[in-house]
Amino acid sequence: INRIGSGEVDYRLNINRNDEFGELSTSINSMANNIEEMLEAKRQLLLSISHELRTPITRAKLALSLIDDAFVKESALEDMDEMEALIHELLEAERLRENHSPLELENSNINELIEQLQHHYFKNKNLILKLEKQLPNIAIDETRISLAIKNLIKNAITASSTNDGQVIVRTSYDKTHINIDVSDSGVGIDEKHIPHLTEPFYRTDSSRQRKTGGVGIGLYLIQAVVDAHHGKLIIDSQLGKGTTITIHLPYQTHAKHSKVS
Repeated sequence: INRIGSGEVDYRLNINRNDEFGELSTSINSMANNIEEMLEAKRQLLLSISHELRTPITRAKLALSLIDDAFVKESALEDMDEMEALIHELLEAERLRENHSPLELENSNINELIEQLQHHYFKNKNLILKLEKQLPNIAIDETRISLAIKNLIKNAITASSTNDGQVIVRTSYDKTHINIDVSDSGVGIDEKHIPHLTEPFYRTDSSRQRKTGGVGIGLYLIQAVVDAHHGKLIIDSQLGKGTTITIHLPYQTHAKHSKVS
């Protein structure tokens, strides 16, 4: 029951008894079936909406390019770009989960990817890199892992923006895995929310109240990328002390539907 309550809605109780416990087991399994069907219907609805929005967004961007007011144009285009990125990330997560988009694995240096992200996207941010100099290379899909790390850093910067705090990115390794830690100096997250943070569009109460709160798709995508690499996503947070999220990647990625270059 605890496993179903913690989010494993595909888990079923295996109790074959002709008494009250058997009836309770059947009721719980039926409830889990209903929840799983509701979540799948929600996922399919989100995918349908995302596909349908792509064409009108493209048309809207074209129309905005004809506006003379530079400030209005820039602001509106930024909103459109953000919506377009959201749709792309949602569809990308689903492609990975359904194995419709194979990983393009190549021998890569995680430190170099992080440094490139800092240079291109976070140059003027309070971002501190503590990278292990002897970090070995690892077989990954560079595009997907870069997207995951970029989302983690962006989330951490957003969480730290309320107190102008710093974000720290660390890399480390052991005999079997490489670790990427992204730590913010935000308000932290109540532990009751942590099991749900990788659900699409899930937001904590505090993020709903913040003007800086996102729409809740980043961690869903990150989890999909990490799962495709047979890694782990670990979230450690304390209220008032900030949050550290770790991507734990194995050296050997035996991912289905992958290509090695």
